[in-house]
Amino acid sequence: MDINGDFYLFRSSLRKIVEAAECRSPVFDEDADVSCSLKEVHWIVSVAKMKTHHIAGATLSMKNLFGVMPGIYYGWPKNVLHHAGIENSILDINATLKPHFAIVDGIVGMQGDGPIMGDPKQAGVLVMGRNLAAVDATCCRIMGIVPL
Repeated sequence: MDINGDFYLFRSSLRKIVEAAECRSPVFDEDADVSCSLKEVHWIVSVAKMKTHHIAGATLSMKNLFGVMPGIYYGWPKNVLHHAGIENSILDINATLKPHFAIVDGIVGMQGDGPIMGDPKQAGVLVMGRNLAAVDATCCRIMGIVPL
């Protein structure tokens, strides 16, 4: 599902609808601003590319969910979330959305100055599972990064 043109729940203009959505998060202070479609789906699947990231170390299934947060509200490239603390933002987005499955494509990933300026790196793997933290930890080990 492409949610780029979707209707979003914004705190400032749709307080009653957002309160009904019950998305609470320490980073977001109050209710998270998320796509309405995410409240209607039965499964949320994170499909990510295996890449290094200059701030987070790696961008995998959990960090990939930054993509569902509306850039019109959080800035591009989601600067508000980066400045709020990238680790806490990753955890809060995942705790709010509660994704069900992850697929990380590491057939050809990326290393170096990621997430956009790195070099292709062939790993030849697809890593998937229902526990996103375990999927990401496995990917980190494959990439030679000690998972935290």
